[in-house]
Amino acid sequence: EIASCLVGSEMCIRDSRHAMNVHVQKPSGAPPCILEMQCCAILGDLRARLCEEESCEACFLQLLLNDKSLDCFSDETHLTACGIFHGVTLTLVKTIVPIIFTWGDHCVKKWNGFTGKCLQVLSGHQGYVRCIHISTDRSTILTCSDDDTAKIWDSNTGVCKQTLRGHSTGRGHSINSAFFSADGSMAVTSSTDETAMIWDCATGKDKHILKHHDVVNSAVFSPDGSTVLTASLDETAQIWSSLTGVCLCRLNSLRGNVISALFSTDGARAITASADSVARIWDCSTGPVSYTHLTLPTKA
Repeated sequence: EIASCLVGSEMCIRDSRHAMNVHVQKPSGAPPCILEMQCCAILGDLRARLCEEESCEACFLQLLLNDKSLDCFSDETHLTACGIFHGVTLTLVKTIVPIIFTWGDHCVKKWNGFTGKCLQVLSGHQGYVRCIHISTDRSTILTCSDDDTAKIWDSNTGVCKQTLRGHSTGRGHSINSAFFSADGSMAVTSSTDETAMIWDCATGKDKHILKHHDVVNSAVFSPDGSTVLTASLDETAQIWSSLTGVCLCRLNSLRGNVISALFSTDGARAITASADSVARIWDCSTGPVSYTHLTLPTKA
């Protein structure tokens, strides 16, 4: 068996007889694998074999030799130049790849946070994309735009599954926010047309229209999906039943346009931020809704 090969200016012939076994210790106690590599293979060949072996595009694979990373070597470096010879044992480290989304002019782009490579482009909106929301199971993406539509996309294929139409259209109108329910069965959108709308994601049909008296800045579901919290420039935040579309509660004592509102993770509290430089935490669990002031610093 060959333990080294000529590299650099010397020609190296790929021959099935000139092979070496590379042992790779996998993470989490998984059994090691043995990869047969050509003696004059390059590091990129080994990385490609591992990616194929692991079948995991969502992970960044790092190789260690004697506890030292091989990331300092380029993919074009010969294995022997990296210190990899027949019978050597490498350690494989998996890191979840951070996925980054950017949006703006007519499209949404999905990026690999490690490599900076664009993985996907969601094209189809005819106006500026205002925001996106990813379903809990990461299978779908919800977008909304100045073109007065929201769209539901398959996150794997990038195919548009539903286009949500129903908000007022025309100059000056746009959808400000879009949000999935926790189970992904419903979506809620807010608009400059003074409404929020609850949608059935499977059919793309609207279920309820929630009416304010001015622009609705945001709308979100409670963690269990039973209620919706909206924030509006009419100086109110309101809690609605997602089942009936009826307003269950109006959060009073607001003195200014409500910029945004969110539920706590248990749904027992809500927080609102208003143009009066005050954030308020509301107790929504029992009885009349009460609140606590959190005064925000103002510019001198």
